[in-house]
Amino acid sequence: DRFWVEPDVLEGGASGRCVASGVKANIWARARRRAEITHKLCGGGSHAAGWGALKWQETVNTDVVRFGRHAQIRYLAKKVANFLHEYHSNLFPSLDLPILPSDRSRLNVHAMLEPLYIARLLRRLALRSSMQGDGHFALFGTLEIGHTLYSGVQRVHCFPFPEMRFYGSNREDFVFVRPPGVERFVLEPDNVWYGRVKLLFSISVQSDLSEAVTKIDCAYISFCYDIKLEASEKWITKCG
Repeated sequence: DRFWVEPDVLEGGASGRCVASGVKANIWARARRRAEITHKLCGGGSHAAGWGALKWQETVNTDVVRFGRHAQIRYLAKKVANFLHEYHSNLFPSLDLPILPSDRSRLNVHAMLEPLYIARLLRRLALRSSMQGDGHFALFGTLEIGHTLYSGVQRVHCFPFPEMRFYGSNREDFVFVRPPGVERFVLEPDNVWYGRVKLLFSISVQSDLSEAVTKIDCAYISFCYDIKLEASEKWITKCG
């Protein structure tokens, strides 16, 4: 269930479970070509500045921030540093970051960064203003996914903090994601990753290439991995 909420919390005495909002859409046709997909983070007033913001120092080694408890927030700063290293290292030539190999299938890329490099990358994050203070991570509740050929948008919602609710519940939508680094990709149900959105946020990075900051919109996703059953548990696969 994409909602986690105590029973009868929703207005009108609902059970706490409901179907996804919005119209039906052919999600596979819309997701077939990445170049045709558009996106926009929503929330934070008319300027879409975000409903709140967190400094990266607030998220290190803790499950509780000023907006409440979040089980995965302690890993966010390191994951952002790994993301910048893996996909945007060209923005920081002066940091002498470890060179990424062309074949990453046999290497844990996320283990390449030592604490010194992580700190250098995080110091490149610029403060962002939001409706509830300044921080390096501007927080949003909704991601609108549009398309250059098809009308309308798909909306992905994420309201993970107990006190920040979406119509009475803490909603964390499930999504499918195109795996990174796949040159010849064919969109099929078995060729994508499935996961649950844990946070929608945006960062601004000060690069070596320009005095202007580079804005990057992000989604923090907890992926669902295949279950590896022991021999004694194989009976589960035989159940209807």
